[in-house]
Amino acid sequence: MEASEEWRSKAGPWVRGTMPDGQQLDLVITGWTRTADGQWWCEAEAILPTRWEDAEGRSRPMGAPTPITLPADDVDPIPDEEYALVPRDGAIAGRQWVLERLQCATRRSVCSGEDRSGLRRQRHASQC
Repeated sequence: MEASEEWRSKAGPWVRGTMPDGQQLDLVITGWTRTADGQWWCEAEAILPTRWEDAEGRSRPMGAPTPITLPADDVDPIPDEEYALVPRDGAIAGRQWVLERLQCATRRSVCSGEDRSGLRRQRHASQC
C-alpha cells in the first residue's frame, strides 16, 4: 500500500461530494446536521493543497483539511466505506445519536436501516 493510500484509509470515512459548479470531490465526512427547516447537510473536510514551512525556512506542499458543508442531496457514498458511526445533529460520543436513531426506527422503517450506508437514508429522514 502506498503512503497516500495508507493515509486515505486512516482519514475516512469518505464520501463523494458534488460542488455547486458540478465538479466532484472526495471528502472526509465528519457529521450530519439537520437544520430547523428539516434539510440535512453533510459536514465534511476537503483535503486541499497548502504550503508547509519548517523551522529552517524550507517549504513543501501538503494537504490540509478544510471544513465545508454540502446539502445531503449533493453527497454520495463511496463503496466499501463505513458510515454507521458518523454523528448526526452534532451528537457527541454517539449517545444522542443512538437515542435519536432508536426513536426514529420505531416510527418508520425507512430509518431503521434499509440502507445500511446511512447516506441515502438521510435524504428521507424528514419522513421520520
